[in-house]
Amino acid sequence: MPGCRSFKRVSPHILHMFMSRSGLSTFRALASGLTLGLLVACNGGKAERDDSMRVERVFRSSNDGSQPLVFLNQDVTVYFSDDLDGMSVSEDTFRIVDENGNRVPGVLRPGTRSVTFEVIPPVKATLDDGSFAPDRAYRLEIAGMPLWNAIRSKSGARLSRGLGLDFRTVPADPSGDVFNTPFLPEGQLTDSFEWFEPYGRSTLHVAAETGRLLLHFNLPILPSSVTPNAVQVNSLLGGEREVAQPKSVRILPSRSPDTSHYGSTLELRFEPGALDPTALHFVIFAEKDGLLDYSGRPLQTRPEPIQVRVVAGDRERILDLPGSTSWGPLSDVPGAVPFAQTGSRIEPLARLEAGDGRLGSFRPRKSTTIRLRRSFDRGDGRRVEGSGDFHFSDIDIPEGVEVRVESSTPITIRSAGSVRIRGRLVLATPLVETSWSHGDRIGFASLLRASGCALIAGGAVRVDGTVEHARGDEAGSPFSVLCGGDLVVRGRLPAETVLGVDPARRIVGALESPVRVECPMTPGLTRGAEFAAESWTAWTRLPPGHPTTADIELVDPRGALDVVAQVAPPHSVDPSRPDLAAHRVSQPTPVGEAVELVPGSFVRFRVQAFVCAGQPLPSLGGIRLLAH
Repeated sequence: MPGCRSFKRVSPHILHMFMSRSGLSTFRALASGLTLGLLVACNGGKAERDDSMRVERVFRSSNDGSQPLVFLNQDVTVYFSDDLDGMSVSEDTFRIVDENGNRVPGVLRPGTRSVTFEVIPPVKATLDDGSFAPDRAYRLEIAGMPLWNAIRSKSGARLSRGLGLDFRTVPADPSGDVFNTPFLPEGQLTDSFEWFEPYGRSTLHVAAETGRLLLHFNLPILPSSVTPNAVQVNSLLGGEREVAQPKSVRILPSRSPDTSHYGSTLELRFEPGALDPTALHFVIFAEKDGLLDYSGRPLQTRPEPIQVRVVAGDRERILDLPGSTSWGPLSDVPGAVPFAQTGSRIEPLARLEAGDGRLGSFRPRKSTTIRLRRSFDRGDGRRVEGSGDFHFSDIDIPEGVEVRVESSTPITIRSAGSVRIRGRLVLATPLVETSWSHGDRIGFASLLRASGCALIAGGAVRVDGTVEHARGDEAGSPFSVLCGGDLVVRGRLPAETVLGVDPARRIVGALESPVRVECPMTPGLTRGAEFAAESWTAWTRLPPGHPTTADIELVDPRGALDVVAQVAPPHSVDPSRPDLAAHRVSQPTPVGEAVELVPGSFVRFRVQAFVCAGQPLPSLGGIRLLAH
């Protein structure tokens, strides 16, 4: 359901449609899979028929149809009939007030046709520090005509009439046959209550002088279960084990990222110097009298301890991307050699066998035929030719374009960077009989003789379209692929294709009777070759409670490298993904300048270098974001 948080189990309570108090009709909604009721703003049960913008629905929850009831951590989303002018949404035009008329604190998230009031969930055991208090009366107020400052649509139409909806919050100790808890998610859950790390790692980093340790959980923590003994940090030094007692333990009001429910974050603060950087530290959760979720279920403990690495200094690590851990998919840049992980470092995928790129980028815009010693348009109006060995800087055959390769003798096509085939590559080249088996180790020269057409790439090869042979019914190997990056096949390759992929790289997709061999590629560039190397990391969401400014730190950089950071705010409709609108994404920030962050920020990094033959490849051991 658009704009709603999804839950894996349906609430057992009857769901109702509520109208505002101005004589509007009440409807019953019994929709399987919904946990929230539906409020429709209408007149006498009929939608208004005019050009003004209308409120179409408000999601609410109830137990008996007489009074809308809201959980203490439940957001309020209102849907409109037209696309909204985001500038008209403010605390004056969209607000929730308590029974004394005081504005309730929260965050407004305008969407395309919706506005969400994101509440601040209570985290104290007294439940008095959030947007909503238990068992209280509140009122949702939306400004409409005839007010001059009514919410407007993008076309300028004002909301046809204002909306006022009274509701109550769930009691702190509700009856078990109505609601199990005053918080979402309530009732039986299919998800267990667990600790998780947003980046999928099992080692946490803490600055010794800051002493701030964040632990993320997939569900909300019951505040009363947060005690000094519920979470402990044990230190092991010289065979002796000690318990490091934090000076404070609290639940952060911000929610954890990347969760299907309302997650939470626990902050542990230690005195400066209390955690010895030379000791081994690990987190232990108490099994008895430990952390509980709002349904009273205990935390599922892990079979292995959570390791904590204490680093010297007083700067908090907001983000740590080591070279030995996946940075997500590194996106290629047209015309450039890509970066990739090699062992514990990030380095350009420059390979000697991939050629010098003398023919430039091959990006045909229309169907093209490649023949020996015949010129052809490479895609930008410039005509090039080759004599059996074609050296491109990168290759991209778009959807709807057919490239035909004709040769009576074996032919080689090289790409210094990556290769993407979204259209068709048709081979009118010889078929070669091979006697190799899976796992055979062969030399590069042997691979070139393995088929009528050899595709050699320094970077990754992705086939979303098709590669086929003009005489597909004849026996023999028509095609061989050697690449320094991953081979991803979502389309089709010919049968008996010979694959020479680095053992550290992946082969993804279904292939028809392929022959995979070992054919190592040589790092570096062929004589006289010079290339720009460039890649972007994937967007990564920063953990809750991060500082508002950060500095970029490069880990063990070797050679001349240029690294910048780019920041995007969370999307107003779906905060689990970045808002990539051009006016929302920041300008790249280089190393040495402070990176400005907003709550829930996403960040990515661009790594650039210039590589040339005869010089060592530049590389990087990792990237960190440190508190400014």
